Amino acid sequence: MIIVRLIGGLGNQLFQYAVGRYLAEKNESELKIDISEFKTYKLHKYSLWAFNIQENFASLDEVNALTVRKPGIAERVVRRILCRPQGEIQTNIQEKHFSFDPDIMNLSDGIYLNGYWQSEKYFSDIEDI
Repeated sequence: MIIVRLIGGLGNQLFQYAVGRYLAEKNESELKIDISEFKTYKLHKYSLWAFNIQENFASLDEVNALTVRKPGIAERVVRRILCRPQGEIQTNIQEKHFSFDPDIMNLSDGIYLNGYWQSEKYFSDIEDI
């Protein structure tokens, strides 16, 4: 499953959906959208309902499964002994910068995308879809 976080105006939502759709198509995976931020974000509303998209909404449990890291007891003990912080969760993909990142194109299934992804390069391979 690929989950993409939607936020912002219509243009931002379209870019966010498109990168998620590309990765879902590439990985033959299910795409879900997370619109939970719109509960508190009052500048814009979720707007993709008017388009012919795969409108599958992610549940809170599905979002948490990819964004909340729950280390096991052995990992917690070792981390405390070695005084190391909790590691990065590899399923929660945060946009690094506002330019095209080719590494995103190689991501596999089981990720949560958080960013704006404002480049047509993320979805030009599936423009016919």
